[in-house]
Amino acid sequence: MKKTTKIIGTTISIALGSIATVLAQVPNPQVTGSVNTTGNALGSSVFGLLNLAQEVVNAAVPLLIGVGVVALFIGVVAFIFNKGAEEHAKWGKFMGMAILGLFVMVSIWGIVNFLGSVVGVGQGGGVPVPQVPGAARR
Repeated sequence: MKKTTKIIGTTISIALGSIATVLAQVPNPQVTGSVNTTGNALGSSVFGLLNLAQEVVNAAVPLLIGVGVVALFIGVVAFIFNKGAEEHAKWGKFMGMAILGLFVMVSIWGIVNFLGSVVGVGQGGGVPVPQVPGAARR
């Protein structure tokens, strides 16, 4: 059991290190800390709050999918190294749930992208803001 725990711990460490390396990208040059380039605090207006929510969701989706993949790998490693029918059944069920979770996440992501393309909102885009003709928006 200690060998399995050590293998699972090493797998988690490698996975989290890989995820941290991938997410350690250059920050958005227009956003530094909690203040954007116009000097306003993030979320200080309705549009700012929506942009902040969009950034959080855009960061959370790959992270959650990565956690699902790590969970699947942990299940595979534990399934391989554990002996006995009870342990195999337990980790087999765990792997099945991880696969189901990944399927649901990727399916919802695909449906949202499809609906966005149908409505006309592209990747990284937003809904056009209605304006009065001739009026300048500040």
